Amino acid sequence: ARAVEPLGGRAGAAVRALALALMAGLGAALGAEVVLGMGFGVLERAREILDPSHVSTWVRLSAWKDTLRMVRDHPLLGIGLGNFLDAFGGYNTLADEDRIQMEFIDHPHNELLSLAGEMGAVGLLALMSVAPFLLRTVRRAFDRSVPFARRAELAGYLGGLAAVGVNALGSFPLHVADSALVAAVLLGLVAGLTAGERPRPARAPVPHPGLRVAGGLALAGLLALLVALFSVRPAGAAYLVGLGKAEARQGRLAQARETFARARAWFPGDMYAGPFL
Repeated sequence: ARAVEPLGGRAGAAVRALALALMAGLGAALGAEVVLGMGFGVLERAREILDPSHVSTWVRLSAWKDTLRMVRDHPLLGIGLGNFLDAFGGYNTLADEDRIQMEFIDHPHNELLSLAGEMGAVGLLALMSVAPFLLRTVRRAFDRSVPFARRAELAGYLGGLAAVGVNALGSFPLHVADSALVAAVLLGLVAGLTAGERPRPARAPVPHPGLRVAGGLALAGLLALLVALFSVRPAGAAYLVGLGKAEARQGRLAQARETFARARAWFPGDMYAGPFL
């Protein structure tokens, strides 16, 4: 493996100064919020989260309990990706509450519960397979034998992943394109930064041409499946929802209802077609 030289001289001093400035700025912002009550809203939001009677926390706790009941009924494989909105109706206790009635809930506001509900124990085991890689990376970030610049870079990436993880406990960042992309990029940066540390064989064995062709076809098929699941089908459902709304505005309610049903059949997880059915 290629050795990475630590940053020294002015470059190393600049990196350290920048890291210290960022930490000092974050500390000053948090201190101003705590001491002066400036309008960052951190403490106010923290108080809301810790108050079980607040409507935001209360709705989440109710959704979590209902999702756990759904997981109990489908423990191994879950209900299937994209089917939470349809399946959750049979467990949703918020639809009958006097305080707030939420008939349609498409996510439990917790990524772990969402994964357990839609993919069951198999999905959770797949997620846990990433844990050893992250633990090794955390250990490298605190290893003093690693150059300071490398450790600082790893710590920054891990901090970003930790922020996404904390948010995932009470929201759905992996179901939002921008935050999911940030998490994927951070994982890729961590993997790329640590890949050079593993020893490589002097000469890697060349796979059989047939295996390479089969692997390429399998990868192409997987990519096509992902595109169909996360791009083509939602786009088709969105088109049908728009068409159904236009038909409803024109007074063709029966035809609009059929169009919305086609949208749900095209993409069962579509949250916009459900209220019209």
